Amino acid sequence: MDAVEQQLMIGMLYYSSFTKPPEKLGFSSMEDGLQQMLSGEELKKEVTEVLTI
Repeated sequence: MDAVEQQLMIGMLYYSSFTKPPEKLGFSSMEDGLQQMLSGEELKKEVTEVLTI
């Protein structure tokens, strides 16, 4: 996966979970928002299961 594809995937995952831009929610970037969201073990497990289907 190249850098452009990776950024598209990050954007799709971010906006699947959040409806506002990262700066409006106190995140420094989409990656920061996703990292904070996935810091919970149960949610991380669920997202991992969905992504491996």
